[in-house]
Amino acid sequence: MSLNFETLYETINQTKRCSISDIQSVSSNLLEQTDFFDMDNEITESPFYKLHILINTISNQNITVVGVSESYHNLAVTFAKSGFQDYSCTILERGLKSFPNSVDLLADYIKYGIECNRIDTCKSCYNKLQNISKNNWTWRSFVFSIDYILNTVYINCNQNAYEEAITLANNYKLFYPNSEQPYFTLSNIYDTFNKKNLSRETLEKALEQFSIAPKCSLKLADISFENGDYTSAITYAKRAISNSISTQPSINISYCYLIIALCHISIALDNEINSDTDSLEKIISTAYHNAHVAIELNSLDKSLFLNLKQVVKMAETHFNLENPFSFDYD
Repeated sequence: MSLNFETLYETINQTKRCSISDIQSVSSNLLEQTDFFDMDNEITESPFYKLHILINTISNQNITVVGVSESYHNLAVTFAKSGFQDYSCTILERGLKSFPNSVDLLADYIKYGIECNRIDTCKSCYNKLQNISKNNWTWRSFVFSIDYILNTVYINCNQNAYEEAITLANNYKLFYPNSEQPYFTLSNIYDTFNKKNLSRETLEKALEQFSIAPKCSLKLADISFENGDYTSAITYAKRAISNSISTQPSINISYCYLIIALCHISIALDNEINSDTDSLEKIISTAYHNAHVAIELNSLDKSLFLNLKQVVKMAETHFNLENPFSFDYD
């Protein structure tokens, strides 16, 4: 029998004790409810109100909260994915009382604290993290610390941000020599400081060094598409897809197929005058197929979803070639 809010809250009031895993279970169920913001509900029946009560319970120093550091991390991620970064920070604050040197909890706070403007505490967590040996750092420690450094450019015009971020990214490469992520992060640093050529070179180095590099491949697909190099964009997107056949893909595969579809339609438009009808039909058919896969995978956000449908509809009308797949254009 699954645990519900009422049972959990009653138990907490009686025992003055709760486990993070129980709060994780109940919170996940509440966040999935379709009437989350239904204003017709009684306030005490609102899922949002119940979540607020659970967060207050976690922050209540008179309640004993039981859980390992990973449980605090997982709960913070659950709330952040639903847009409640402020609640995530409250969860992490309680976790850091029990695990003050947890590199993941410190890094999590930096990430979510930036997103909900808890800048002073972010600075404190960042400084504490820098005093912990990098032998103990996880990828989050590096990535979110670099995010903090880059954010200081906008907060206090940090003149040393570029050098600090590059140094940390190079340390990241040193401690994670078999991962594409340090290269992807370094590329993002170069982008922040408008060093586009260095960004691309870094991504290309990652593809040369690693047989599996889906994030760098997809970013190169994006860059190529934006530059009008559609053939290269297709090649990079296809590599990103093949590199992502795993139990936990690191990229949105739907988006890869969207890029391929858009590239084929762009190629057809660019070559419309000089290509025969059969060649154009083949290119557009390939675009329709990739658009269909992108939509069927059901991982595009609403904006991308609607944009893809609009472009496919445009191609149908422009080339007078019916899309064989059923798309709902409403």
